Amino acid sequence: MKNINPLYLLIGAGVLLLVGGGFGVTKLLEESPEEKEQRQKANDYLKILREILSGPWYQNIKASLNITPANMPNPQKLTQKANIIWDAIGIFSDNEAAISGVFASLKSKLEAYALAGEFRNRFNRDLFQYLGKNLNREEMVYLGSLIANKPDQ
Repeated sequence: MKNINPLYLLIGAGVLLLVGGGFGVTKLLEESPEEKEQRQKANDYLKILREILSGPWYQNIKASLNITPANMPNPQKLTQKANIIWDAIGIFSDNEAAISGVFASLKSKLEAYALAGEFRNRFNRDLFQYLGKNLNREEMVYLGSLIANKPDQ
């Protein structure tokens, strides 16, 4: 029997693994229908969050919505909520629970628009960008899910 260099055996085994395993890897990387649906839902939540927090400011949408004193967001509460979000972002850690609490307490998308406008007025920052720089994707998706199911007004 002829002596085979172990290096050639190792290379040959590696090629077989790559070729054979490549088909298995692509199968593993394919998304299931449930995963595709979850990814799409997460993207939808992020889109809603971006549109509300970075979209037309509260002052610009007043005319297009039927705003009455009954559904007008309370300016003092908006200021308080904007301050809570601003203070929740720290140098070394963030208070995600405080931010989530603010978004959970919003009664409508209109109030979320108003909060974004108040945040920009107070801190000269886009709220979506500010949160996006400090929170991870899952946290942003969660905030979007909190707003997505709120009534418009």
